[in-house]
Formats: sequence, C-alpha cells, structure tokens
Amino acid sequence: MEEYLTVKELSEKIKFSKQTLYNLIHTKRFVPGKHYIKPTPKKILFKWTEIEKWMSLNSDDNGINNVLSKFNIKSQPE
Repeated sequence: MEEYLTVKELSEKIKFSKQTLYNLIHTKRFVPGKHYIKPTPKKILFKWTEIEKWMSLNSDDNGINNVLSKFNIKSQPE
C-alpha cells in the first residue's frame, strides 16, 4: 500500500525545508500524479516510494545535499 506524506511529514523525514519542497513543485522537479497528489486545492500529499526513487536518481557519492545544488534550488531555513 502506498504511503502518503504531508509537506510537513516529508520535510521532517528528508530534512528539506517546506519551502524547498514547494520550490521543487514550482520548478516541476516533482510531477503531479507521479510524486504528489492534491486531494484538495490546498493539500499536497507526497508518494513516498516516488520521492525515494527521485532522491536516489538525483544523488551521488556526496549525498542528498547535492540534489538541491544540482537543480540550483536554495533551501530556506524555516
């Protein structure tokens, strides 16, 4: 069964700020229907299996911190 996470839950789980997650959506790095769904206009639920795949495809030996720099996205402190 698919595990869905809110913005807050995913932020805590992968140590990205909430703003960074919104930036990844805005820049179309996360694809609607694949990486996340919007059951209501103001609610976003991320598909954990797809986020894990995305992270593994976009990281390298230097770790997940390179994901943000690879896409030139700046993480903002909350």
